[in-house]
Amino acid sequence: MEIYLDLENTLFNDNKTLDSQGASLLKKLAEDNRVVILTTGVLKNAKCLFSIPNLEIVSTLENKVYQNNMYQFLPLNSDIVKDLLDSSYVYTIYGVHEDTVYIMKYQERMKSFYPCSRIQICSSFPSTISSIIVAVWNEGLNWIIKLFKDYKIITLASDSKKTLLLISRTVSTKEAWLLKLKKSPAIAIGDSFTDYDFIKHCEIQVAMKNGEDELKAVCQFQTEKSNQNNGALDFILNYLKHQQA
Repeated sequence: MEIYLDLENTLFNDNKTLDSQGASLLKKLAEDNRVVILTTGVLKNAKCLFSIPNLEIVSTLENKVYQNNMYQFLPLNSDIVKDLLDSSYVYTIYGVHEDTVYIMKYQERMKSFYPCSRIQICSSFPSTISSIIVAVWNEGLNWIIKLFKDYKIITLASDSKKTLLLISRTVSTKEAWLLKLKKSPAIAIGDSFTDYDFIKHCEIQVAMKNGEDELKAVCQFQTEKSNQNNGALDFILNYLKHQQA
């Protein structure tokens, strides 16, 4: 059985951690099943899980997978940023790896845009960068889309003046990663209605007890416990136990 879990508010509790009991349950689960953790944040946020063998942890923001002390990703051709550097439409370009945000064209410190506290200004991105985030004025959106017609572009955030875009060689969403990785029947669990984008492709669809009502309405099951009490892991272990009985 394959298992796909959202990270924040699903596997992790409200303190963004997994307690010792949860870690033990997850380790046991990963011994006999394929377990994939999906997050829209950075991989460093799941660093407490890195020691669990066989676990696959996907960051859609970094567009890469961490498993057994190795990163798997499709390197980004750094040449794509050249046309962005001189554009008046673009005010920041950055890429993330581990605990560092690598920034080109640094014009202002936009703390809400940077997922890591450590910032390094660079003239070219390291080879570990597999996607870039571009902060652009809205009047330049059509230019960006035309310039990167051969790349995949996802809007991360926007307001009336500016937009934050994720640009990569392959689509990086939870749904896209699941469709790429899934090989057999699977359980999927999340807490947000947006998680249904990946959950809907799995045979066992589960909403967290602490999840949004919109997600609960479209899923087959709901966990008996919340993320504060390892509800996702509790559901999976009980489900697998009953399947084997």
